[in-house]
Amino acid sequence: AVVSTQSGHYGRDMGFYIHSCPKMKYKSRFSPSYLLCPRKYTWWPIIDCQLKLDRQKFCVFDEKTSEESTPTDEQLGTLKVLHGRKLCLYSVYRMLVRQSLEDEDDYEDVLPTFVKLIGLENAQNICVYT
Repeated sequence: AVVSTQSGHYGRDMGFYIHSCPKMKYKSRFSPSYLLCPRKYTWWPIIDCQLKLDRQKFCVFDEKTSEESTPTDEQLGTLKVLHGRKLCLYSVYRMLVRQSLEDEDDYEDVLPTFVKLIGLENAQNICVYT
């Protein structure tokens, strides 16, 4: 399929690329070829990614992602949570859980790690279900 990028460039979508599959190696010989970073959703030249993929099956191409710090409470508070069929911010959810004696905030320890893994920008685009 022919695809258009945000910058107005056109290209051909070659579909999935599995680096360890010999039958897919032909895709890397087309130029220019790019792979999508699974964490930041940014495009990287396949030439820059091949050594990393030789070392490990799953890797992040954007070097900055491994250096991200743990999100602050303020940043976590901006995340969306679906709680009791209602969409609210995580900061509101935490207040509701603290007021309720029967519930515990199961996400207090897990959410920062989750955000660190997928990145704050991606976490702000999804909804955590409680």
